[in-house]
Amino acid sequence: MSSHIAIVDMDSLIFTMFHPNKVLDENGNPTRTEDGKRFIYKEKTPIEIIESCDFLMNDILTKSEATGYIGFVKGFNTTQLKESVNPEYKADRNKESPKFWKFTREYLKLKWSIDSVNNIETDDACNITRMNIKDSFI
Repeated sequence: MSSHIAIVDMDSLIFTMFHPNKVLDENGNPTRTEDGKRFIYKEKTPIEIIESCDFLMNDILTKSEATGYIGFVKGFNTTQLKESVNPEYKADRNKESPKFWKFTREYLKLKWSIDSVNNIETDDACNITRMNIKDSFI
């Protein structure tokens, strides 16, 4: 059996894992604001976030038929070098982490052995890892 290693960039997946649930009406349909323009959401509980993390990780590994994985999540100073060259790099992004970012990241580190990446961006760490591990994929 050959190995097939998944390299997982957790940064965007974490947003999916803690994204609020749509509020459903009595028929199971998503409810909308009075003007009908937006869905109404309810924050996930910590247990729902954990279930979401486990579901998504299992889904990725099952569907990809990976025999193993390495996952990375943003740590510290991930954009500092690029910002020193170009001060406008990601300047339009909110610097504050979302409410459940730390909770979700810490759960993934504990349960799924996801590694924090410091001093480089997560997608760069993923690509460097992929280039150095035979039969790996992002």
